Amino acid sequence: MMNDKKLFSAFVKESNPEHWREFPDIMWNLGFEMDCYESAPENCACIRDLQTEKERQDYILEKMNDWSTQEVGNFIFSRYRELTHWSDYGYPEEKGHYFFEKAFPILEKKLLAEWNARNTIPTIIEFTEIVASYLTRLLNNELPQRVKDFTFSDEGQFYLLEKYNECVIRYSNNKITAPMFRGRCARETAYYLKDLY
Repeated sequence: MMNDKKLFSAFVKESNPEHWREFPDIMWNLGFEMDCYESAPENCACIRDLQTEKERQDYILEKMNDWSTQEVGNFIFSRYRELTHWSDYGYPEEKGHYFFEKAFPILEKKLLAEWNARNTIPTIIEFTEIVASYLTRLLNNELPQRVKDFTFSDEGQFYLLEKYNECVIRYSNNKITAPMFRGRCARETAYYLKDLY
């Protein structure tokens, strides 16, 4: 899939995301989530002070270069969801085409750089690290080292290994992709561990 460096070029050509029929499946299979901007490192509420929609978009686009692939993909997927499902006023052209045209190359570059690693299932140690990152955010940025210590503790590993093995089975049965394993499954596991923390 990533042999074509323009993975999202068809979507850029069609300016209205309501017509992007294959887009949700591609994003799900790449392991991205429509998470209402929850995983965005920037507080999107704070950018409302910027005067124009273009200024707000340019600010986010500039920041995206420093975000992880998961964060960029989730943000783009959430923007798609916002524009196609949440608006009562139809598709607001000024909020979409410019943003996607600039955001897709950022995501493509990040995906290309880590394509092989992203498409292999994580080891239990990698999975624990990913879960710890999600869990830190779920706990309102609780001290990362404390969260990491918990996920690597005997108790944390007992429950985490159970979830990890479930994900391995789901992957073996072609129920999830490797990126879903690293993204959605890790996030689900973090939610599960949150109550135990």
